[in-house]
Amino acid sequence: EKIKGEYSFVDKCITSASLTPVKIWEEVGGFLDDLFIDFVDHDFSAKLLEHNYKIIRVNFVKLEHEIGRGKTHIFFWRRVTTLNHPSFRKYYMVRNWRYYIKAHKPVINVWQENAKYVFFFIKTILYEKGRKEKLKEMVRGLKDAKEFCEKHIHE
Repeated sequence: EKIKGEYSFVDKCITSASLTPVKIWEEVGGFLDDLFIDFVDHDFSAKLLEHNYKIIRVNFVKLEHEIGRGKTHIFFWRRVTTLNHPSFRKYYMVRNWRYYIKAHKPVINVWQENAKYVFFFIKTILYEKGRKEKLKEMVRGLKDAKEFCEKHIHE
């Protein structure tokens, strides 16, 4: 990705090396601890957008942040990467992703997130080792997402 300029506005960022004033963190509701591993930063980014804050990426600073052990595959003439997370992590990814999509509809691209979510299942089934156990945990995460959303989304 070719980045131009000293900074860019983005829709989400990882919390590693990010700077947020405590006052703003408190105002938007902080982190949802029950997300545990995955989507904590996506959820927080969406909360910032919902409160009309902007997220600025400083383009001349670089942070190496490895997420999983990536492996590249070819899927219909296109390069795709699987991160090969363990099955317990797949559970949280699926459960929390469903929450993220449902909780933040007004500020995220729901169609795009759902497409990435489905493709996540497809990549796991097609390319990852231990796919049977991973798929089992992913389905469990999908089932548990309903109760998780009921607990945390107050519409």
